[in-house]
Order: sequence, then structure tokens, then C-alpha cells
Amino acid sequence: MSSLYCFACSVSLGYRTGIITNNINFTGSTYMVDKFHKHTTMSILTGVVSTYLDTSYSSYSALTITALISGSTQIDRGKTNIVWNANEIIGNRYVNGSFTNTADVIKVVIPKDPVKVHSFPVTLADFGAHRCRRCGRDALC
Repeated sequence: MSSLYCFACSVSLGYRTGIITNNINFTGSTYMVDKFHKHTTMSILTGVVSTYLDTSYSSYSALTITALISGSTQIDRGKTNIVWNANEIIGNRYVNGSFTNTADVIKVVIPKDPVKVHSFPVTLADFGAHRCRRCGRDALC
């Protein structure tokens, strides 16, 4: 089970320490190139995959940086992720190549590693009540 923390509580609890927000090249490593292509093209037709509607590097970069700067923190199985509600449809989710639903939240994983940080769209419904575990405020407003 994951826990969400609003931006303010994320800062006060130290979860945002070390988050990279400057000079990120999202195609700067083979790993990041693979993730960029995975989430901007329909190249993988097995399993669960989500892709951005705007597949340009500039859009991917801008959305990811916005999420890193403004997002809340998700602690999921001991891993720190950053999540930000875009408040608009930004992508689609597919299961085994078939469309399942739209996506409106950006999830950034491995946000402290400059050669692995990447993002993908998810849906707000994935987060249930999306309340901050510490203060109770909406963590994805």
C-alpha cells in the first residue's frame, strides 16, 4: 500500500531533499531513452503501458519538470515517487495493446537519480481518496 504526502508535508518530512529539477537530459542515458520511447510511442504491446498524448521531447520534459517542482510525494513499497495532478487528460493507458482509460496525473519515478529519472501518465483513480497521510489535505488537488 502506498502513502501520499502533500507538497508541504513532503518538504517538512524531508522527502523532497535530493529531488533533481535542473539540467535533466531525459534522453541522456540508454535507460532514459528506453523509458522516453516507452511512454511516448506505442512500441510495447504487452502488459500495462501508459503513453503521453503529446509525444514531443519538449512536452515530456516540461510535464516531468513541472511534476518534480510542484508534485506531492508517493511512498510506494519503500520507493519515493513524485505525483502531480495535471487536471487535464495528458495520456492513455493500455493493457496488452488495448486502450483502457485516459490519464491525468504525472508520476515521476526515481526522482533522485540523474540517469534514471523518468515519468509516465497515470489516472487519478489509481490513488483512491488521495489524502495526505500526515495532515489529511488533498494531496493531488
